[in-house]
Amino acid sequence: MRIWSYSGNKVWWVSRGVLGTTAQWHAANTPITALDAVAAPTAPAAPNPVRVSAASSTQINVSWTNVAGEQGYVVWVHDGSGWKSMATTGAEVTSAVINNLYPSTTYTVIVAAYNSIGQAFSGQASATTLAAGPVMAPQKPGPIGARPVFKTINIRRRLAGPE
Repeated sequence: MRIWSYSGNKVWWVSRGVLGTTAQWHAANTPITALDAVAAPTAPAAPNPVRVSAASSTQINVSWTNVAGEQGYVVWVHDGSGWKSMATTGAEVTSAVINNLYPSTTYTVIVAAYNSIGQAFSGQASATTLAAGPVMAPQKPGPIGARPVFKTINIRRRLAGPE
């Protein structure tokens, strides 16, 4: 809620939905005095600093500082082609795991803290996912009770170009 004005011995305010999607006027049902008035709520502060680290070839871990007055956080990820909302958390949560990413790709992250008044964005942080590991070749099954044998193969791509 945001206190809008004080008149006629009543407080009038505007309430908005999450991230300011709707607005509605309200009046206090009981008269109040100027001594009863309190400071209007505000949007949360930016959740800085944001830390990002690669956990695997397809996953990054994101963490940030908790801020007062937030209802939750939205984690935005940029892969070079645009920003995408990749995770939404509740209040007091200070980390997220982002999965299903591409190997050896740099991802830039920002985190937005939000409440019913507004939102605040962190600074940017980046991490590069790890390179993909070797591919395990399937083996035909052995006799019952035998230990499986794994063979590691390396696959190299040949770039097209003049011979």
